[in-house]
Amino acid sequence: MKNFILYVLFGCLAFTSCSKDGISFFSPSSEFVDSNIRLQVIDTFSFKMATFKLDSIVTDIYDNILVGRYHDAQFGDVECSGFITFVPDQFDLPDDAVFDSLVINLGYAGYFYNDTLSQKRLRIYELSKKLDYQNGQVNFYNTSDFPSANLIGERTFFPRISKDSITTKLSDSFGNNLFLKIRNGIINNAEELGDYFKGLKISPGDDENASIISFSVDKSYFRFYYSVPDEPTEVKTYDFKYKDFNTNRNHFTKVVCNREGTVLPMNFLNQETEVATNTTGHLAFVQGGEGIVTKFTFPNFKATMDELNLDGDIYKASLKIPLSNDYFSETLFTGDSLRVYVVGRNNEFLSESKRAVVKIEDPEFDEKYISVPVELFLENTLIRNEFKDYGLVLVPLNAGSVTTRLVLNDNNHPSKKAKLNFTYLTYDK
Repeated sequence: MKNFILYVLFGCLAFTSCSKDGISFFSPSSEFVDSNIRLQVIDTFSFKMATFKLDSIVTDIYDNILVGRYHDAQFGDVECSGFITFVPDQFDLPDDAVFDSLVINLGYAGYFYNDTLSQKRLRIYELSKKLDYQNGQVNFYNTSDFPSANLIGERTFFPRISKDSITTKLSDSFGNNLFLKIRNGIINNAEELGDYFKGLKISPGDDENASIISFSVDKSYFRFYYSVPDEPTEVKTYDFKYKDFNTNRNHFTKVVCNREGTVLPMNFLNQETEVATNTTGHLAFVQGGEGIVTKFTFPNFKATMDELNLDGDIYKASLKIPLSNDYFSETLFTGDSLRVYVVGRNNEFLSESKRAVVKIEDPEFDEKYISVPVELFLENTLIRNEFKDYGLVLVPLNAGSVTTRLVLNDNNHPSKKAKLNFTYLTYDK
């Protein structure tokens, strides 16, 4: 097993703004080069880790939907359903056109999670309420939902992600009814289409234990096959494609997790509800799609630094967080990207984050860990009183379009412990 070391680099508005307030971070000068330099390494600072769940995650800003279901011993049953609608480029069919069949083509987006060798099922439902923003909302979320009516298509298959797409035949009754309304001029535009075709819900089988598959909305479409009497041997096609309207995105992913039987709560009361690692076997958790995140706080850092009475600058500081091989596999992989945010006392997000950069190395020792540089955050903790109540949160990159997860050891884990590696630099000023 190779040793994967994940180095998470981050920047945020809260940090960059600090330099404008007169904060001076370490920068060597000619006087420094000639001074008496001393480096002190300290790895005994305490910190706390906890898990909480985001109230919701936006899922309509990505160009994909997730569909599938699998069981995860650490996170429970994970299920994703995609909601989407299509419209044609033009509402015009020959007066004598004869409907033959209707299929939905779902284009693979490349992402998958868990076992793609296991058999899957697609269940396609017609929505009974139009896929549209409600009451002034501006996004769809992982918690959004729309009622569905009739099952109009179903397929059992083994996913082949290397291929372009998967095609499923839909109900002839549904297809012919929609086709005739367009041919006969009952449906002439997108607004009228919404009266008869409100969108689709694409779900996995109820008992499926396989994988989550990502489908590209831009590569997915309806295709009608039809003929005309004058050319009976020529099969013609008429497509509905995915389009964003100016006021409404027309897709999202709903994520549902059943955590019964795991160490995590079945239901988190709200985003302020934290689960301490001493109640979860000294483990913390991160999960895309569902919005499970890990929080780090350093409540005693400033007091400890005051007691040490050190005169100098923070030279380097990083969290080293072990990942136990017991919780990962080739199918439940760790992913390669994270974001780091600053949060307040009530877990409200206080900063934007740049994309975290993850480097993969192959050292001698067989272990996995995440390394998160925290120098700037700790500098702020020393000089800004409010930072003692702030924390850092790890979130998967593109959290609304993946279900990738992490299980992290805390700083009191019985085997490999998380540590704050801290190097302080003193020199004659």
